[in-house]
Amino acid sequence: MNDLDLFRYLVDGTSAYTLETIAFNMAITTLLGLFIFFVYKKTFTGVLYSLSFNVSIVVITMTTAMVIMLIGSNLAISLGMVGALSIVRFRSAIKEPRDLAFLFWAIGAGLSTGTGAFLIAGVCSVFIAAF
Repeated sequence: MNDLDLFRYLVDGTSAYTLETIAFNMAITTLLGLFIFFVYKKTFTGVLYSLSFNVSIVVITMTTAMVIMLIGSNLAISLGMVGALSIVRFRSAIKEPRDLAFLFWAIGAGLSTGTGAFLIAGVCSVFIAAF
């Protein structure tokens, strides 16, 4: 395997997705992220509501789905992503455990929709929203 074959192997890892598939996945992901957004807004009981935190829930859902679609089953890209994402550091402490739960919900929803498991993402989100 020469360098050109290796490059083609790395680039063709995402060729299973068409523009329509990507748009559909991201549309479903956005809808699910907005569902989480509205559940958070409706159930917020704290003192100071943060719209920027709530918008970040939608963005995290979409970004997670994008990363999962990008990785697919390509080992080289997944190892590169682990290295790239390991440098990210969060400086703001999350004070409410409930906020952290919503972040995990957004990440889980993004993982599910990124792999195409829309039914799992939807049903589990309804169950989580019930709590």
